[in-house]
Amino acid sequence: MTAPMSNRQQRRHFERQFRKLIKTKGDNCSLCGIEFQHNSCTFGGYDQHGEIALVGECCAARLHEIHTAGFYSHRNYDFLAGGKNTNENGYSVEQVVDAISTFRQAIAAADKDTKEISRRGGVNMSHAPVRVLDHPWKTDDRNWFEQHPERSHRARLPFAGEVKPEEMGSPPEGHQPLMLIRQVEPDRRIRAGFFIPNQMLPVPDAEAVVHALFEIDRTRADTARRRGNRRTDQEIHNQRPGSLDATPCTRSNLMERWHDRNCTWHRTCLCASWPRGVPGELAGRA
Repeated sequence: MTAPMSNRQQRRHFERQFRKLIKTKGDNCSLCGIEFQHNSCTFGGYDQHGEIALVGECCAARLHEIHTAGFYSHRNYDFLAGGKNTNENGYSVEQVVDAISTFRQAIAAADKDTKEISRRGGVNMSHAPVRVLDHPWKTDDRNWFEQHPERSHRARLPFAGEVKPEEMGSPPEGHQPLMLIRQVEPDRRIRAGFFIPNQMLPVPDAEAVVHALFEIDRTRADTARRRGNRRTDQEIHNQRPGSLDATPCTRSNLMERWHDRNCTWHRTCLCASWPRGVPGELAGRA
């Protein structure tokens, strides 16, 4: 959101260069280098040397000119969907301040709600995308759980447009994405998922089976770090709850992950299919 600039050509030059700065070095203050905190104010303008800079409240006073203000977030919210600015004249300072304040309050409220859902659901959601607006898959999940009040977990295929390509990645050959839903309470749900071999579809519609799948997805990052399977900390950090991982869900790595966890899940993967009686067996031991 940009406050008015007197010269249109100057404004367009600033906006082009500022967008490049955000794309390449948008996580840190241009002047002191400190990493921006989640839901904190940011400012853009020119420093005393005439260089375009992106700063936080830490260095706002060091800018010679301030031409834009905003806020920083390390997670995605569906109510912050980007769009093209159609206001060629920019916005007044009051409009910018009011808009930023409104968005930050909405983020704080969503974070508070998500933190409680995370605590009750037993899932680390510190970087997970937050979906507040209505979507077809949310309506479908809500209706499904209303029709199955005894269930806390659901497995299904994703809806069109539910998961962005950058979140999901490319599926390995012979695999499909599987969405896993945990309902913490009515209208409070956590989504997870991974790629599953085609021969293991459809997944048995049994609470214990889907619960086990959800737990596998929830603990995979910690498992990878503990076993040091050649994945870097950054790769593990980027594999966040609620996203999809391109690592194939095969019998070998499921057995690898769970042989020391006293879990019967590996027994369902010996043939990369679902043996008869699996749901009942898991239900008795989950």
